Amino acid sequence: MNFDRQIRAHRARLKISQSELARRLGVDSTTGSVWESGASEPHRLAKREIMRIIQRLKAPVEEPAQ
Repeated sequence: MNFDRQIRAHRARLKISQSELARRLGVDSTTGSVWESGASEPHRLAKREIMRIIQRLKAPVEEPAQ
């Protein structure tokens, strides 16, 4: 699967918008849209950050111990 399709699939599963993912990455929403359309591909470091954010969002949130 191409990286653009991976981003789209992960976003859909996590129910976050392109704008939200772009905000978390610190990039313009247009940049996220271009990556997801396949018109351009993020550089290696951006890909790592995308996957790091996706992994963090997938992790269950633990309640603090009382």
